[in-house]
Amino acid sequence: MRNNVAKTQFQWHFIPPSSYHCEGLWKAGVEPLKYLWKRTVGEALLTFDKFNTLMIQIDACLNICLW
Repeated sequence: MRNNVAKTQFQWHFIPPSSYHCEGLWKAGVEPLKYLWKRTVGEALLTFDKFNTLMIQIDACLNICLW
């Protein structure tokens, strides 16, 4: 597996560290997700299936609220 990763060509795009204004749109999408995640899960550990279901439900809530 390590050889496969080494052969893959990755192209990285980084946010400039000193320009906080560049991440505004990204941050606007993440903040509501984090808020709902913390209110729902807190410190609990989830299985993959529960995690996946919760992410789909949060996505549905955010899509309804934003439109």
